[in-house]
Amino acid sequence: MAKHNKTGRRKTGPPFVQLYRYMLESPAWRSLSPQARAVYIEVAALYNGSNNGSIGLGARAAAERANVNKDTATKCFRVLVERGFLEAVRAGAFNQNDCKAT
Repeated sequence: MAKHNKTGRRKTGPPFVQLYRYMLESPAWRSLSPQARAVYIEVAALYNGSNNGSIGLGARAAAERANVNKDTATKCFRVLVERGFLEAVRAGAFNQNDCKAT
């Protein structure tokens, strides 16, 4: 059962992703494909209030979460960065020299 404060409101609620009307009505948002919108929502869903600026989600994980192909997720990330919805702080890369045995 949920806990309530003095006014009868719940102290905490379930996590949610907030999309502001001004963003939804912007030309940039309207120009996004449904797949790009789904990837954006999956990235936004990983924000927990304390990890601002360090949300790690690769193309493969985004593809799985948004139910799209890996190449489609990569294109979606590129479009979201171009249109200003996301900012890439470090490009992802993988090669065998990066792996270390533990």
